[in-house]
Amino acid sequence: TRILGRRQPLAQVEHDAAAPSLRFTWDPLLSETGIPLDIRFTGVVWLRGNQLEFTASLENRTEYTIEACLWPWLGDLSRPVGTTHFYHLHHAYGTAVNESLYPKFESHRGCFGVEHPMQLSATPSSPFVLAHNEAQGLYLGYHDTSAEHLVQFRFELFPGFECAEAFEAGTVPKTDTLGGTPVHLECAVVHFPFSSSGTTELKPVIVAPFEGTWHKGVDIYKSWRKTWYSPPPKPKWLNQVHSWQQIHMNSPEEEYAVPYPALRDIADECVDHDVRAVQITGWASGGQDRNNPSHDTEPGLGAWEELYDAIRYMESRGVHAVLFSKFTWSDRSAERYRIGLQRLAMKDPYGDAYYYPGYMYMTETQLANINTRRFIPMCMNCGEWLDVAVEEFRKVLALEPSGMLYDECQHHGGANYCFDPNHGHRVPAHVFAGDARLADAFCKASSERGGEFLLAGEDCYDLQLRHYHLSYFRIGTNHLPVQRYIAPDTEMMVAVLGYNNRTVINQALLYRYILSYEPRGFKGRLTEFPLTLEYGKRVDALRTRYHEYLWDAEFRDTQGAEIRILAGPSCVRHSAFVSHANEKRAVVVVNAGYDEPVAVQVQLPAPSGALRVATPEEPVSVPSDGHIILNPVSAAVILES
Repeated sequence: TRILGRRQPLAQVEHDAAAPSLRFTWDPLLSETGIPLDIRFTGVVWLRGNQLEFTASLENRTEYTIEACLWPWLGDLSRPVGTTHFYHLHHAYGTAVNESLYPKFESHRGCFGVEHPMQLSATPSSPFVLAHNEAQGLYLGYHDTSAEHLVQFRFELFPGFECAEAFEAGTVPKTDTLGGTPVHLECAVVHFPFSSSGTTELKPVIVAPFEGTWHKGVDIYKSWRKTWYSPPPKPKWLNQVHSWQQIHMNSPEEEYAVPYPALRDIADECVDHDVRAVQITGWASGGQDRNNPSHDTEPGLGAWEELYDAIRYMESRGVHAVLFSKFTWSDRSAERYRIGLQRLAMKDPYGDAYYYPGYMYMTETQLANINTRRFIPMCMNCGEWLDVAVEEFRKVLALEPSGMLYDECQHHGGANYCFDPNHGHRVPAHVFAGDARLADAFCKASSERGGEFLLAGEDCYDLQLRHYHLSYFRIGTNHLPVQRYIAPDTEMMVAVLGYNNRTVINQALLYRYILSYEPRGFKGRLTEFPLTLEYGKRVDALRTRYHEYLWDAEFRDTQGAEIRILAGPSCVRHSAFVSHANEKRAVVVVNAGYDEPVAVQVQLPAPSGALRVATPEEPVSVPSDGHIILNPVSAAVILES
């Protein structure tokens, strides 16, 4: 049954002027069927400076489980006067996105399942959201590091679209009412405590206004982050400007493209082109995305000793071997899953294992999705599964690489809770809470090995950066570097896939990302895309020359520097850095357009020294007045001397 808060009689309100706070109590609660339920909900709103902090407790004295609770629930989120565009900013893969709340609204759920258009974003991927118009906005953040339960941020449009342009998209009414119904936007924070009998405390939700760009809203999160975040000690070689290559050895279709001994040739090519690390993908039993979670070697590629010796050769040449690894799934087609691991899978409320469709590789049959290997999300709160994962991780350690990259560590295929009563966890258990337990076990096992060991992950969500040294992802042309702004000192790496991929390389320069060269979908050799490789080497050489400005420096995005376009199209991007060594500033400026040159003026407020300019093509800096002409898809750096 549902209990709608707007229909509950308020039992008590208490005002504490000293705190200051308001305490609201509802007791008992009335279900939609009219049955009183012996549940007390106590919500407290604290005023802390210009922020509101919402906490709550649920006292459940019934036989029922409280699955979800909405607190706070803002009944009318008004746009600032004069706003022409209003956005919902949240994290997405490798970036952040601004989804339109006005004048258009795109619903994340189909009309068959909801009464009103709705947008949702969830923790831990998005620990906060912003509702903003690019000049001011509202911050909503869930301030908890335990990941004990799922929390969603929900925007809901009432009464609905004025004009539905598609199945799940339409325009927002501009009038105050539509068909006699008030037009408004509601915003709720949805907790999923799955609270049975007893008392459950809801962790703090912060609501705060801000003025300025999205950076000012994110600064609220960054201030809280400082209270709990401690960076993990990282391998020293990560501190230097360097690039990677990813190489795919084998797919689930048994192509055996790169035998283990061929890694020696790849290492030699890396040395020739100043590439310092290789992510070795598809090296394990069955090839990439088959036989998970097995990290045994693959006989079709060679013997265990051949891979071990190849890694030793790579490391002797100064090329760090990093082994692609996977612990999120079990391959449903593997015998090991069918006879042993099935009971450790995440189970839904009906006792069935959750399911993920997997990935199609190489052959016509797989590309037609006929014989694709399907995945089953495994329970990270099950101690027995963690033992299995750590046992497989020790197989990685035994090969003595420089590190591992945990692919797909950031998600569980849409599964959030495990309802299996035989796993030794509370029922249900939020799977993301187990991610930290697994990472702790990885840290312990790698420290027992001795020496430095890189723990990298794919698109790590922010809580994972307490354990993982590097986050790897792919970006597009509309990339918004919110996570880089949050974590300026965390190593982040982006894939470079195109054959003249100056766009991504320029973004790496803008946002201090490591380059991962991946010709032919990471199935090719470095020399296959000479244009990309040559430009990437120039950019890395520039970053090495001005290391204290562009690498050992704090990324500030656009904060602290202004750009004025003097001539040409408005396709200029810029970012500012502040040196850790001397607080001198640098500004990277990029012409992201493909067709025309652009003339710009770079302005640094209160410069402490003369300005100089350098480019990847002309790395020796020369005096500058801040005026730059940029050719298409080109970059320059202004340095404060």
